[in-house]
Amino acid sequence: MDDLLTNAVRREENGVFSNHCVFLPMRQRRECEDELLQAQKIAEDASQAKAKFLSMMSHELRTPMNAILGFGQLLQMDELDGLQAESVDHIAKSGRHLLKLINEVLDISRIEAGHLEVSLQPVSMHEMMNEAMAWRAH
Repeated sequence: MDDLLTNAVRREENGVFSNHCVFLPMRQRRECEDELLQAQKIAEDASQAKAKFLSMMSHELRTPMNAILGFGQLLQMDELDGLQAESVDHIAKSGRHLLKLINEVLDISRIEAGHLEVSLQPVSMHEMMNEAMAWRAH
């Protein structure tokens, strides 16, 4: 006969006491623990694969985005008519926004991988509040 893991609880209900016992063969408990450890390993491997994928994709997206922004800046240096200048400004603004999102994805992957470095920096409260209010308005 296998060793047994025993768990007992004494309960009281309306002045009546009862004992509840659970018996689990140790072999079964070890099998459950092994399954949990295996599931944990699979989850950790999947999490690492996801973080690696996000990091790689962020870097792959950043390169063409920087080229788009660079060419946009070159176009802004040219003399453009009103509609052209407005279009190039829209491209540049959208490109900066997309680059910010790409950087945030990269930060998420770094956080999940435990590799994000944090530094304290002074922040303009006025600018931060304006940005928060603008974000809220969207």
